[in-house]
Formats: sequence, C-alpha cells, structure tokens
Amino acid sequence: MKLSPAFLAYKLSSAFSVLAPENLPLSGTLELPVLYQTGSAATAHRVFLCTEEQIGSLSSLPEESSSLFLLCTEELPEELPVPVSIAVKSSVSAVFSFLQELFWTYDSWQKELMQARLDGKSIQHLLNLSLPVFAHPLMVVGMDFSIIAAASEEPSFFPEKVFGSLDATRPLLLSLTESSEYASVRDLDGWFRFPDHVTGLGSLCVNITQHGQSAYRLLLLDTKKDLSDSEGFLLEFLAEMIHHAFLHNVMQKTSPAQSLHTVLLRALDDRMADYIAVSQALPPHLLLPLSAALRYGSEKPDGKLGLRLSGKYSDRLLRVSARRRYRCVL
Repeated sequence: MKLSPAFLAYKLSSAFSVLAPENLPLSGTLELPVLYQTGSAATAHRVFLCTEEQIGSLSSLPEESSSLFLLCTEELPEELPVPVSIAVKSSVSAVFSFLQELFWTYDSWQKELMQARLDGKSIQHLLNLSLPVFAHPLMVVGMDFSIIAAASEEPSFFPEKVFGSLDATRPLLLSLTESSEYASVRDLDGWFRFPDHVTGLGSLCVNITQHGQSAYRLLLLDTKKDLSDSEGFLLEFLAEMIHHAFLHNVMQKTSPAQSLHTVLLRALDDRMADYIAVSQALPPHLLLPLSAALRYGSEKPDGKLGLRLSGKYSDRLLRVSARRRYRCVL
C-alpha cells in the first residue's frame, strides 16, 4: 500500500525526534523505502534514506517531486537541506526497520480488506479488521443517523457515549440537522474533519454515495484527541471497500426465522439490546422509516406511541408505551 509523506512524518515522530514541514502532501503516493546509493538517480514514488555524507551529491540530482528523501542524522539540522523532506535523529538501520514494518502493516491491512470483499464479508467485518490499524472507534451511519456497523476497542464505548434515550438524543439530532456545518459537509467528496464543538466529539469522516447521493458516512472518532489529518487517505480507502460492499448488498445476515415482530419487540422492550445488531436485523427498506418513527412518532392520548411503518408493512401500526425511555441510535 502506498503511504503519504505526511503520514510517514506523523508515524516517525511517535518513535524518533523528527524535523519536517507542516505542509507535506497528504495523498498516498510512496512505496517501500530504499537506501540511497551515492550517484544513482532518484526513482519516482520511492522513499530514499540518506546520510549527512550524501547531502552534497543529492543537490545535483534532477528534481523528482514524487520521491522523498529522508535524512538520518545524529543531530537534527536547523533547516532541511535540499532536497530532503524529513530529517530523523537516528541511525539508517533503525529508521529503515521502522519504515519496513510500517509499510508491511498497512500493506497487510489492504490485502485483508480486499480479500474480505472477495469473500463477501460484512461491513462489520471490515471495521473489525480496521480497528487495530486506526486504534479509534469506527462507525458507518446512515444519513438518517441509524448505525449500520460499529467497532471499538472498549466494549462499553458505544452504549455509554453514542446510544441514549429518546429525550437525550433528540436535541442532538435536531442540532445536527439544523447545523450549517453539518449541511456543508453532507455531499463532500473525500475525507474531511468534523469539529467537536457540534457534537462534543470530533471525527474524520468520508461520505459514501449511492445513486449519486450521499447515503452513508464512515466516521473515525477522535476519542483520544490525537487524530491526524494524515490518516485521511487511509479512511478513504476503507470507505471504498465499504462502498463496494453496499453495491453488492452485503449486510449482516440474519436468520430467515427471525420475524419482524421479534426484531421490533427486542428493539423496544430490551434495555440491554445490542442496537447495532437490531438495526442490522431489520429489512433495509425499514431502517429509515422505523428510525424516523422512533424519533418523531406521535404520542396518543392513552400514552401510547403510534409508529406507522411504510413499504409492504404500511398497514401495520405499532403502539408502544411512550412513558418508558428507549434508546435510539445516532
């Protein structure tokens, strides 16, 4: 998998002292690192590790903007010499080993995702494979705020931070739908950062389209306040795999014996229900109508909440107690 100059600098800074400009490219264009041989030409899209003794010979090379020169040195310079893009305070062997492991990790992740799609695995499976790579909670949500799939290293994260009662989540949903910032990113292409002052938790996001319109959104939640924009191109790749899954109608499978009646009772009557699993068990054409009904259903004089379904279930009216506090998904 090709990685970006900004991402390499970000990862290197977690293990070494690094000097790098803030405006390094964010797109994944670089392939496996090699040790620069004095006098050789620069190959496109490669990471060249060099030493201070080789700086003089580098200045005479023709400019190759797609390659990256990484200086390994005992002391960081005050300024980066041309054409060096990143300087690392360490030995060539240590940096080379670190980069080899880094490229191997993301190359393996890419292959696992692609194989999972060939095997017809679910969107939930794609998120589970990606969780160790991002080390932050991941969600795929519909534009009606229903959760399609979610993964977190902390099992309690989603029940405590994302799910809530109808009364607690309605103000948040209304603030999102009325937010100009939310409206401005609804149809964006590529990754973008959604600020934390709107929802209380920032995130990197990618919209996923169906029939030319944004239908879903992939979110990488910034729970540790350390997400880097340099990870955006990785999130875009994951979104491509999820988009492919949606095109081939791959959702979490449910038993044919599991009736709509059973799913609805579980969603409404079980306070400990796994609401991701519940939403995945519903027929796709009911996800949006039901979630809308749960949020905006009309309360009857007898204290019952009438939920009018649509599609082939349009003749059914589900009436549940409005006095109890039910959770809904965002």
